[in-house]
Amino acid sequence: MIVYTLTNTRTGQVYVGTTRDTPEQRWAQLCQAASDGVEADLYSDIRHCGEAAFELQEWAVAGDLAELRQLTAEALAEYQAINLQGIPTRASRPLGSQWQSDAASAAAPAARSASNAGARAGTAPSRTTAAKGASNKLPTGRSGSSSKEKKIREAIEQERQARQSAERARQQQQSEEMAAIMAKIDSRGKR
Repeated sequence: MIVYTLTNTRTGQVYVGTTRDTPEQRWAQLCQAASDGVEADLYSDIRHCGEAAFELQEWAVAGDLAELRQLTAEALAEYQAINLQGIPTRASRPLGSQWQSDAASAAAPAARSASNAGARAGTAPSRTTAAKGASNKLPTGRSGSSSKEKKIREAIEQERQARQSAERARQQQQSEEMAAIMAKIDSRGKR
């Protein structure tokens, strides 16, 4: 689990968030929500200042939920930032679709009671209904195996180190380019 910061370089406002994915994947999801018109302060900033006005940085990697909470609290305090926990990433449904889903949810208890009545009468409910319910189970993001999770954490750490080394190399290259430019400027001034 990763704690990341988003800094609006125009306003200086810092946002702190967490993700199980890479911060870049989470940023893409947040940008998509902003373009979809989801309402939140961050999305208003993205729409007003543009995606290019934000700087994304990985702040820390947590091994467990308690450490994640602690690191998030530290980042929020350090930057006096806005917490992105619980920020919506999907637009709320229009009123018409709410009515349709309410009608579907009202029909679901009737279907369940009919299948229960069939079970009491000695007939078993359809296997396809049971299989359909099992396939709708949402993933939790956990693998259920500590060795798999350790490998995942190691892979995340390697990715983070690779990103940091690439960033250092980019900064070194820019530094060298700037030194060459300054040397040219100095040599012109001495003529």
